Amino acid sequence: MNTVPRITTIEEFTSKVRNSTRPVLLFCLPIYQGDFSAEVKNLTETHSHLTIYGIDSFMIGQLARTFEKVSTTAGFMLWKGGEVLAQFSGTQVFALMAVLQAIGEKDD
Repeated sequence: MNTVPRITTIEEFTSKVRNSTRPVLLFCLPIYQGDFSAEVKNLTETHSHLTIYGIDSFMIGQLARTFEKVSTTAGFMLWKGGEVLAQFSGTQVFALMAVLQAIGEKDD
């Protein structure tokens, strides 16, 4: 399986996510490595309009302290234009898929 790039610092987050004009999906690596690896791999192959990065739970904690809207329980976060658009727990991955599909259709 292809390895998805990781964000490990706030500086990387700022340059690659917050300053990006493209939609960016962040996912918590323990969730990705466990239950949702096939779904994340599928997203990287089918949603070319979306940039995808993995982050660890420590980074999620840092983001939650930096950005009021970020939850420490988020397994997946969708960002665009420097704002978090949606957050999902691991069990909400199918809702995430529907949102990503809608964004892809809107941006095309």
